[in-house]
Amino acid sequence: MMGKALAVLVTSLRLSEVSQIEKRRWERYGLELPVHITWEDASGSLEERVGFTKDISSSGVCLMCESCIEQGAEVELKIELPIVLEGTRGSRMSARGKVVRNESVSDPHEGYELGIMFDRFYP
Repeated sequence: MMGKALAVLVTSLRLSEVSQIEKRRWERYGLELPVHITWEDASGSLEERVGFTKDISSSGVCLMCESCIEQGAEVELKIELPIVLEGTRGSRMSARGKVVRNESVSDPHEGYELGIMFDRFYP
């Protein structure tokens, strides 16, 4: 159900920056949405941060976060989907994934750009 809602939402929001030359398996969509991130750090402590998505596809998400999360870390994501129809509540997409990329960005207020590959979606 949630995957279908996301598909409906993003079909009209194509990522304009994706060039014709770029060959990716799944098309990415430029969506800036709030995201709540939870993971265990190297010592086993539960960490929680908030950030925002930069782009999203059916296989993963690129997001901005104030903290650098170690590559290979398993993360839980709760992405707040926007209200699509007036008078309805927004939805939340919950997923689990693995950090496959982490890079600091030039603006220190934005922190890190993280690439997360999804491996499970939750209702």
